[in-house]
Amino acid sequence: MTRKRLTYVDGKAQWVEIGHTSTNPQRKMNAQGEDLTVDGYISKHGGIESSIDGKVYTTKSSYMEHIKANNCEIKDW
Repeated sequence: MTRKRLTYVDGKAQWVEIGHTSTNPQRKMNAQGEDLTVDGYISKHGGIESSIDGKVYTTKSSYMEHIKANNCEIKDW
């Protein structure tokens, strides 16, 4: 199973694969701006695009069912 994280690039949400994390304590994280929930993102943008099949889901429940049906999960960290 591939691990992915939802990030924002040029104002658009994209899923990126998570590799090994850096253990460098001086590494600074870039500020991402808004940190919307799935509901908040759908409300603001009208839907959320799945990185699995490219379809746009307009409700949180349909998106979460799609994620689970494809053996994926969303981790909030």
